[in-house]
Amino acid sequence: MLVDSPLGIAGDISGDVYYTERKPNHFMRKFQGFGISQSVLDKLKEKGVKSVIIKYYRENGGITFFKCEAEKFYISKKSHPYENKDRITIEIDWQRFVSYKDMDIIVEEDENGKAKI
Repeated sequence: MLVDSPLGIAGDISGDVYYTERKPNHFMRKFQGFGISQSVLDKLKEKGVKSVIIKYYRENGGITFFKCEAEKFYISKKSHPYENKDRITIEIDWQRFVSYKDMDIIVEEDENGKAKI
């Protein structure tokens, strides 16, 4: 099931796992990690999502998969608003962050390019 955010398609839910992708410009140095929109987190919680897997496209061309419990995002106190200035109306998208240091690294992919869990 595809999940959208105020800024577009955010990821995909399969069972109780949320899959999403991030590029280097999505890494928040301030929090040393990745964010998920609060509106997306609300949907994930409603659907009973237990795990988050982030497919991160590194600057050097490599790919790293990060996995953590969704609960870490749900309770995170690290948050930051983003303004989407590309649209006609400016939208504020609040995101919650989890440090990559609080995530596990997964190295295997399945036949669809998703991390094996």
